[in-house]
Amino acid sequence: MQHFMTVQQVQEAAKKSRATIYRWIAEDKLHPINEETRSIDGGYLFDTREVEDLLKRVELRGLTLREAADVIGVTPQYVSKLRQNGTIQAHDTYIGKQHRLVFSRAECERVRQLLGNQETSASDIGTKLKPYHQGHRLFAPVSLNGKTGRIIQVRPVRVLWEHGQSTLPSKDFESQDNWPERPYSRRKGHAVFQFPMPRSGNHVLYDLLYRMMHDIGPSNMQVLDDHQGNYKMRIRSSSFTGTEADFSLLLSGLIEGDVEWKQERIAIHSDAIPVTTYFSKQELDALHSLKREDEDIHSYIKRILIGND
Repeated sequence: MQHFMTVQQVQEAAKKSRATIYRWIAEDKLHPINEETRSIDGGYLFDTREVEDLLKRVELRGLTLREAADVIGVTPQYVSKLRQNGTIQAHDTYIGKQHRLVFSRAECERVRQLLGNQETSASDIGTKLKPYHQGHRLFAPVSLNGKTGRIIQVRPVRVLWEHGQSTLPSKDFESQDNWPERPYSRRKGHAVFQFPMPRSGNHVLYDLLYRMMHDIGPSNMQVLDDHQGNYKMRIRSSSFTGTEADFSLLLSGLIEGDVEWKQERIAIHSDAIPVTTYFSKQELDALHSLKREDEDIHSYIKRILIGND
């Protein structure tokens, strides 16, 4: 029997991320046996029996919100969202005065498989539509037997025709290359738009969305179905060639951020202003003890400022 384990081996045994293993070390739950020689040894080493004992305790008490997120492969905030809509089950417990959610590993594995089998990916504000699949671009114009329309789903291909019918065509359309590569916008934040889904494939909104996807790129623009008959878009700070009519249409659907039109260019900006600050360890520990488990620090501070309980 091997008497010690590497970080990678602990990850595999625990089915946790590397970040979780290092968090266990920081929280004094896991103790390296080579603290002083880890650089020579190529990383931390752990006593196998201690690791096995820790994993037994973790399994018996269930998984925390963060640990459940690691297993499922999503953020803790999204796990909280899944719990609210009934996708995943958890039970409440208290450690001292702090409220905690506890999840079973089996339940987390089930949800991970469920999300992995979905054709589209989930988000806090809707279901993200795939921008491209096997020769088909989202919102691309198509024609068949004298009818025109737009591709409103690429997997499987679904077309919204000019008179409002939505079908899964049996005939393939002419294959298209993937969207052109566009540089990822590293400016912080994004703007959010919402538009009712048009009932005709010839609606001007589809032409605008197609041109925006082409000029801005899928890495900077997400289109989501909010399951209430609307498209929602999250767009990183960027710009594209457009008309005054395009500008007016975007402005009508603006929820967050800002839009400007100058010399045939439409600029989209976030209204978030990035601020860097530093906390002492004591201050940070105090923040973590006050905020809700499913909140990040930004959400907690925002809630306090707005005054919502």
